[in-house]
Amino acid sequence: MLNSLTIHQSARVAGFLYLLLAPLGVMALIYIPEFLQVAGNPIATQQNLANNAGMVGLSIFSALFLQIIQLGVAYCLYRMLRPVSDFTARLIIVFTVLAMPIAMLMEVFKSVALMLAVSPEMAAGFSTEQIATGISLLLEAHADGVMIAHIFWGLWLLPMGWLIARSGYLPAWIGWLLIIAGFGYLIDTLLWSLMSEVPFTVAEYTFAGEIILPLWLLIKGVNKSRVPNTVAA
Repeated sequence: MLNSLTIHQSARVAGFLYLLLAPLGVMALIYIPEFLQVAGNPIATQQNLANNAGMVGLSIFSALFLQIIQLGVAYCLYRMLRPVSDFTARLIIVFTVLAMPIAMLMEVFKSVALMLAVSPEMAAGFSTEQIATGISLLLEAHADGVMIAHIFWGLWLLPMGWLIARSGYLPAWIGWLLIIAGFGYLIDTLLWSLMSEVPFTVAEYTFAGEIILPLWLLIKGVNKSRVPNTVAA
């Protein structure tokens, strides 16, 4: 079905799917560390996970579903931007696919942490404190895996931003904002690899383009008069 979409239709679908990434991302990446994980208190973290097992399960599902949606976004963006450069547009898909196994594998850590929280008998022979500490370590491993995935979440924005800036049928300034957002993710991973404690993430302050682009695509779409005549707008 997606193969039959015109550039304008691809833009609309990409915008809609891209917006879905926001709520999925909140549940997948922000909910547990912000609302359930208690820094320096593994016991409290374990209790929070056990008391909110359904929400943790939803967080895991959201993370997995997010990868599928992002692949759809990448393909629609490829169809929308390939008139500018087919090779560069393919990189959007390549970087998305490279991030998927990393991001999905990290959910194993979260899943095991949940199982230990709700079924401590699985770790028979270990004390409550040891189980709680193990859960916290699993959640930290998940967070570290997310930082590795940040590499590709940053890289996919660079060809996307460059192509949009050069397209002529989308505002160039949105493209430059996406490039800034991409470097935000990459800087976060660099800081994470160099520092034991990172007080903030750069991506928190550089993500504007990722909000503006889907809204623009969904509301305005592409400028059909600027699309090359050799392709269907």
